[in-house]
Amino acid sequence: MEEPESLGDLIQDGLKKYYRMVMIDNIERKVEHPSTLSTEEFEVVFGPMEDEDFHILNKLALKEIGKIEELDDRSKYDLLMRWGGDWFRFLLKKNEEIEHYENCATYHNLIQELQKDYVII
Repeated sequence: MEEPESLGDLIQDGLKKYYRMVMIDNIERKVEHPSTLSTEEFEVVFGPMEDEDFHILNKLALKEIGKIEELDDRSKYDLLMRWGGDWFRFLLKKNEEIEHYENCATYHNLIQELQKDYVII
């Protein structure tokens, strides 16, 4: 990370980190209202995703997905509304890049399961 040029830059960097962590915390706490940014919005607001963010979001998503075949229709809908299909595709791609194929299978199965009932892209 680059060194801030001024106090304003330092404050801006701190605010970005704070809001990024609030978004991740909302996902973790399963806040009812979908407030997750799309993957594109995340990058515009916070810049490229850091490894730490990816690992936290990946862990949260995998924990929430669990065994997709055991989720009822309402849980699947809530999962899609909270995350959005673009995040599942993004996490699938990132897991492919780091060769975590078990995670890839989970995301692939989730996307296929959600596509049965919902238009996710």
